Amino acid sequence: MIPPGDEYALFEAEVEAFRKSPLNLRRQSGAARIAAREIVRALGRGDVAIPRSASGAPLWPQGLVGSLAHDDTVALAAVASAREFAGLGIDVEPALPLSPTESGPFVQPHETLELIEQFFAPRCSEYDDISTAKAA
Repeated sequence: MIPPGDEYALFEAEVEAFRKSPLNLRRQSGAARIAAREIVRALGRGDVAIPRSASGAPLWPQGLVGSLAHDDTVALAAVASAREFAGLGIDVEPALPLSPTESGPFVQPHETLELIEQFFAPRCSEYDDISTAKAA
C-alpha cells in the first residue's frame, strides 16, 4: 500500500517536475522513489535523487539503469548496474488472466501457468502479473 505522506519522500531535485501533478501522482512517485533509493543504497550508491526527465522517464545516476512503476495502491522499482544491463522495465497490471499472446514474452513454453501461480500467488494479493526484465 502507498501510505499518505509518501509524496514528501520526493527530494528537492525531484519536486519541481511534479509541482503541478495531482496529489495521488506525487504520492505514487514518492513511493516508487523510496523503493528505488533502497535498491540504490544496497548497490552502495547512497541516497540519490532520481529526477524526472521532460518525457517523464526517471533519470538514473550514471552507471545505473532502472524502472519505476506504480498505480493507486502499489509502487515498484528495479535498479541494476548499466554494465550488466542495457535497461530494465517493470509494470504494474491488474490481476487479470493473460492470453497466450500476451504472456508469450514472459512465459517460456516449458513454464506452466500452474507453476507461475504457485510461485506468485502466495506473494501477491492483487497483482499476479509480474514481468521480469531479462538481460539483452
